[in-house]
Amino acid sequence: MTTKGCYSCMFVILLFVGMYIHLAITVKHLIRSQEREQPGEYLTKNISIAYYLGGKTWTRLWFLTHLKTLISYTSEALDLHLIVTSDAINDYETLLKTWNLTRVTFTLYDLDPFLKKVSWIPTEHYAGVYGLAKILLPDIIHKSVKKVILMDTDILLKTDIMELWRNFHRFTAKTIFAASENLSLYYLNTQAKRFVWPAFGKGYNTGVVLIDLEKLRNSTNWNALWRKATEEQLRIHGPAILADQDIFNSVFLQNPSWVLKLGCGYNYQIGITASPHKFCLNEPKLVHFNSKTKAVVPLLSEEYTNLRCHMEHLNGDMLKFTRNGMKPEPKSLLESSFCGTFIPHKHFRVFPNVLGSSNGSNRLGLVVQLSADRLNNIIRSLKYWKYPVSAAVYGTDEELYNVVKSIEQLNRTDIALHLVFKPTRTYPINFLRNVAIQYSKSLKIVLTDADFLIFGDLQQLEEASSQLQEKEIIVIPAFELTEDTYDMDKAIFPKDKNDVKRMLENKKIRIFRENIWPAAHRATKVEEWLYANESYTIEWKKNYEPYIIINRQSVPHYDERFGGFGWNKVTHIIKLRAENYTFKVTPTSFMLHQSHPPSNDLLHFRTNLKYRQCLQELKRLFIDETTAKLNAA
Repeated sequence: MTTKGCYSCMFVILLFVGMYIHLAITVKHLIRSQEREQPGEYLTKNISIAYYLGGKTWTRLWFLTHLKTLISYTSEALDLHLIVTSDAINDYETLLKTWNLTRVTFTLYDLDPFLKKVSWIPTEHYAGVYGLAKILLPDIIHKSVKKVILMDTDILLKTDIMELWRNFHRFTAKTIFAASENLSLYYLNTQAKRFVWPAFGKGYNTGVVLIDLEKLRNSTNWNALWRKATEEQLRIHGPAILADQDIFNSVFLQNPSWVLKLGCGYNYQIGITASPHKFCLNEPKLVHFNSKTKAVVPLLSEEYTNLRCHMEHLNGDMLKFTRNGMKPEPKSLLESSFCGTFIPHKHFRVFPNVLGSSNGSNRLGLVVQLSADRLNNIIRSLKYWKYPVSAAVYGTDEELYNVVKSIEQLNRTDIALHLVFKPTRTYPINFLRNVAIQYSKSLKIVLTDADFLIFGDLQQLEEASSQLQEKEIIVIPAFELTEDTYDMDKAIFPKDKNDVKRMLENKKIRIFRENIWPAAHRATKVEEWLYANESYTIEWKKNYEPYIIINRQSVPHYDERFGGFGWNKVTHIIKLRAENYTFKVTPTSFMLHQSHPPSNDLLHFRTNLKYRQCLQELKRLFIDETTAKLNAA
């Protein structure tokens, strides 16, 4: 999709900018087994919607986009039931808790224990066994939930969900389900293909289904019905090509009075195999991108691709209003003062592990933070670093979508991206560092920034890190080019220690920040490193801020009050010194900083006297707090 295509319908954004949606998220239950407590009565009063969610990148991003459209159009109380694979439960919980939408509750269910009930069914659907699991909804969801909308995440709403919910009033005593017709000729099977399962007419599409769970549980033997229908059709037609949709339609065919046909606008399918322009003359209300690649039929491609693009880029923080009636956190004296305006925002929308996973706990892991505008730097760094990565990325919704797409093209499975959505100007550098550490799965981690390239004997570095004691740190010497070239693709980098010696002599490189703040890395003793064959111990010095390897499980948190530019890393090293860590310098590896234009925060530091004065005040406060803790120990 081109940027031009995204901008072509900016008027869509205007539709949402003026809306003030009062929605709240409250976590009521985290379900991890089949034995569950009954939820409160509130669940029966809200609009209940169920989703099946996996850990794949685009499942996560589609849910994010879908949820924006859902809450943009309604002020109704929503109760979301998220049926999630085990590996992704904590990630979805983090997203919804940190989003803090009002008048929305959510419940999480662990899907994995139920999969064995459908794993025996052969299917060629791209969702695999997860696509089949939708038929298990009555077994998974709370018994107190009487009515629910079962909905796919690749759907964008163009109307209030209450309009769809009101169709429950049309149910008769026999009606259990409501769904829209499939907008293709697939089930008509005009070519008499053996593998097509039977359905009534064009069949029903199960991307949107209203279900009266109370009737389904009390008036039918649902599990026996779907199992019998499935076994019969497997013998005749083979695998369930369309997964749960084939099974639902087989049951519907035998029990037509159970199903209410919804208008086609409630499930306006625009996938590449659909024909909505032929089979649906109604106004689209819920737009369904029902194909594996999410490609759209050519006739409708521009309109709905632009809609999707704009909803992806819509600022989700617009949709926040209150925080579930929570009282504001008490502010410290510093935060209540003018200087508090320079302290980073405390509440961020966070979506961990949107891309990949920093798997491999026995491998040395890179832990980095970056803003979206440093995308090229991190991509260049990853060319040299072939070990696991945990990266916290900060940006707007639009910027972060673009970052995910770019990193995904590297085709690596060991890079975990954690999205932190941008609501504030001050860059929350230490918050991002803590996020990247929290979601890293490596036992030993390199704490660095995305602007650095790591060279040397990385295998030896990993071996040395595996032998780290609890209170030990490995320091990696850091250098920079003396010429401020921003075209790093044409820059010449030292690849080993001999190159470093030569380029230092030729003044092509220097110790990082040596000309601006020599105290930052002086304690590393680079003059000793140049000729060292073994690691050596160094003493902490004032204002020291090296890049280090440390045991993840014992690393202290970064002080999140320090954001933007100035002392954000120094404070962390002071904490380590106060906890009596030993600093050892690796003899085999080094880092090189990639030049880039000054950040907004650096420019702010250089030009704003009040900013510098407030930073000094915060530094004094930090030192006083640290001293008090040491005296109390």
